[in-house]
Amino acid sequence: MRLTVITGRWIFKAGAGAALLLTLALQQVACSSALPHSQAYRPLPLAEAPRSLAVLPVIDHGDHPPGGRLLMLLLADELAACRQWRVALEGDVMNVYRQLRLPPWQVPDQHQLQAIAGRLGAELLIAGEVLAMEERPAADLTRTMLEVRVRVFDRHGRQLWSTSHQRRGEDYRTLLHFGVPHTISGLARNAAGEILTHWQGKEWLLCPDS
Repeated sequence: MRLTVITGRWIFKAGAGAALLLTLALQQVACSSALPHSQAYRPLPLAEAPRSLAVLPVIDHGDHPPGGRLLMLLLADELAACRQWRVALEGDVMNVYRQLRLPPWQVPDQHQLQAIAGRLGAELLIAGEVLAMEERPAADLTRTMLEVRVRVFDRHGRQLWSTSHQRRGEDYRTLLHFGVPHTISGLARNAAGEILTHWQGKEWLLCPDS
């Protein structure tokens, strides 16, 4: 069995043992208490690896106005690093929302999710919420904080799993010395990559072979 692991903008293909070791090593970049936490609602992993995905507008409950769109774009960008996945374009997603007269700040119900998946030809839908987002100047550096929840649905609008993740820029003062993210966009990109790595480590969402 061979796994494909995405870490930021890099894709590694390796045997299952090597991929697992790589995932565990990357997770040690920050304290274990800050790792994503997930709950599955249906049997996983999926019988077949999905080939088409769509990231829906992220609902923003935070105090950083562009935070929802930022997370939406970063999740789509990280997913697009796997060339075997077809990730719906933001413009196409927003066109479907307009066709359904669905405000981007509204949580779609199951029937609406099913309609969105059908019109986009997506096998999986990824919906997110920004629960908190902060970028605050301090004496020595800009302090950043992010808390998100990401949910994954199948094309029938059924929830497959949910993942919560919270990060602060200071979390990255650890081994490998990647440095502290001083912008909310840098922190959000790290968090998005960690969520995908977390899913891959559970074998819930793997980049399929060509």
